[in-house]
Amino acid sequence: MTYKEFDLFKAWQIVKDGKKIIAIGSGITTFIAIIYCIFATPIFTAKVIINPPKLTDPGIGLSQMLLGSSYVPNSNFSFDYTTKTDADTAIAMMRTNALMDMVVDKFNLTKLYKSKDREIVRGILYGRAQFISNIRSGFLEIYFDDSNPKLASDIVNFYVVALGQLISNVAHEKSRQRMQFFLSQMSSTKDEMIKAQDSLKTFAKANGIIAGQQLQAVAGLSIQLQAQLVSAKSQLQAMSLYATNNNPEYKSLQATINSLKAQLDKLSGQSNAVDQLPIPSGLAPGLAQQYQNLLGDALLREEIYKLVVKQYESAKIDVISEEVPEAIQVIDPAQVPIHKSKPRRLRIIFSSFVLGIFLSVVYLLFKNRKSLIIYHLNN
Repeated sequence: MTYKEFDLFKAWQIVKDGKKIIAIGSGITTFIAIIYCIFATPIFTAKVIINPPKLTDPGIGLSQMLLGSSYVPNSNFSFDYTTKTDADTAIAMMRTNALMDMVVDKFNLTKLYKSKDREIVRGILYGRAQFISNIRSGFLEIYFDDSNPKLASDIVNFYVVALGQLISNVAHEKSRQRMQFFLSQMSSTKDEMIKAQDSLKTFAKANGIIAGQQLQAVAGLSIQLQAQLVSAKSQLQAMSLYATNNNPEYKSLQATINSLKAQLDKLSGQSNAVDQLPIPSGLAPGLAQQYQNLLGDALLREEIYKLVVKQYESAKIDVISEEVPEAIQVIDPAQVPIHKSKPRRLRIIFSSFVLGIFLSVVYLLFKNRKSLIIYHLNN
């Protein structure tokens, strides 16, 4: 029975005797590398450093819009919801098609890169842009490569503007949807308010009841307090999603709720009667009770309508304010680079020299492969 063995000594001899071939091989690859470095298009790298916006803090309203919203601006918008840091989230947004399209349109890159295929142009952008998160400082470094140093600095600086615009676009669309929602709610709550007021007027007219000032004042105050209580409870429920019971704002809101409950209890003369409308003494319980129910409903509808109007106005202001791009703090804006960053001549030449040696050695060993195998007979 025979087995094969690779002769290392013979291989060394072959390499040693083939020094001339190795020298020629390495010389050829080095010469090609030198020619490439001479004629290769010089590339310049522009760099900007920013303090990434707070996008992962659940206490920030903008975070809730970006990370807690299912809204997607368009079918080309992809977003990585698994990122943890602000810089990672910003990088994920700058890698989206939505932001890259802003850059493409701003600098007319389809014409500059001589391609009508937007996917190809995005691919060029994707390859030339680099984002590095500095873990120690928390800053985000953005790099961009181009043969035109002025264009490289302009594009990398615009990445910051586009990031702010994309953030605002997401928040703006969310606020616009909220505004449209409250606008529709205004219409429905107004109709309900008018219907309740008409029912009150019809009942009073049919039964000859004149609205007493005492009943109307007490009922109106109770309804206002109830409406404020409902609003405060809603705010507390929303805050509980991102704040603990020890949060100062949480404690303050809880104290406000307790105060409103106490005022309602005092007004009604009962404990835990926050949902009851007080009945003033001295009024007949028959028709007055029915009238009170209608009055309470009318006043409650009016207060709800007022709250919806306030929410609509707030959303409207948000829509207007969010049309302006989100301000990104720039630590070090990009300057027009003077020195080219690529090609790295020494690295290319040295790598080509080593590659030439490696390929020459492989060639020699492959050419003499038969003489490198020693066959042994095993009894």
